[in-house]
Amino acid sequence: MAFFTTDQATALAASTVRVATLVQFDFASGTRRLWNGQGALVAGGQTWEGFAGLGAIDGLEEVRGPVSQKVTFTLSAVDEAMLATALAETSEVQGRLVTVFLQLFDADWQTSGSPFALWTGVMQPPRVTRTAAGDEGGAMRTIALPAENVFFGRSRVPAGRLTDVDQKTRFPGDRFCEQAPFLAQKTYTWPT
Repeated sequence: MAFFTTDQATALAASTVRVATLVQFDFASGTRRLWNGQGALVAGGQTWEGFAGLGAIDGLEEVRGPVSQKVTFTLSAVDEAMLATALAETSEVQGRLVTVFLQLFDADWQTSGSPFALWTGVMQPPRVTRTAAGDEGGAMRTIALPAENVFFGRSRVPAGRLTDVDQKTRFPGDRFCEQAPFLAQKTYTWPT
């Protein structure tokens, strides 16, 4: 079974490729599907909300091999409701999946086949920034949502720190690291 359909392979081999980036956020309260175009787009049996060019994806690039990659999703000119949600609802996004899809279009800008997944990651807490008001206009608020790909944290050794909890995870009943936090500021005289 081929990864692309015959129509998609033909469209990708053409000298002009018409494509849109679609993003699916699996928030705790529900799934939200977005694309950076105007109006709603129906692709793959799903409806994708248009963000009229106010969204951006930074750091999405081809990576060969199992390497952790950080991607940041940015939304500019946010309204008060979205700003309040981003500031208050970290649990809404923390550790949730985000998937980036590509959707091909034909010469008449009609969808060609279903969108195919390009990248999947795990969302981190959002950051909100605000630019200073200038001569051209008011300040611009931006929400940045970082995400790490699925290889994030895979190189960490489970229970690899020298803490009491990790030591007891590896060796139940061991009390060797129990006093470690109390020894940090202690002065020792050598030799005694």
